[in-house]
Amino acid sequence: MTKTGIYTATGERLFAAQWFKNGDHPMDYAQPVQGLENGEMREFSTDHQREQDWSGGVVRRDRHPAVAGTSVCADCGQTMHVHGFIDEGGEDNHVCPGDWIITQKDGTHVRVKQADFREEDLQPITDTNVEAIVK
Repeated sequence: MTKTGIYTATGERLFAAQWFKNGDHPMDYAQPVQGLENGEMREFSTDHQREQDWSGGVVRRDRHPAVAGTSVCADCGQTMHVHGFIDEGGEDNHVCPGDWIITQKDGTHVRVKQADFREEDLQPITDTNVEAIVK
């Protein structure tokens, strides 16, 4: 199960969610999406996206033509089919199950390896929500 929290570190608020599988980040499927169906533009609801197992909006499925899905990740030892990807530019944006996704104040997302995320170094905040962090 995804663990989430709003924390403060060095006076700055951040939203953190531990990711395990496609679609479990709290901001996945957060907005309806416009797209084509049978040649017609339509809106796909958040429920439709989830029911149809679309790739997540924050952490997408990690698929690359040069990397076999059955290959083993050097970081975690699991097959690449169970990994995600943050599509916001930069390098090495693949996400292993159990990694933490930090939503920064500007709305960008950063992966923190599970071994590097130290929840005990952060102060939890209970008086706000993620929308307040990224606005």
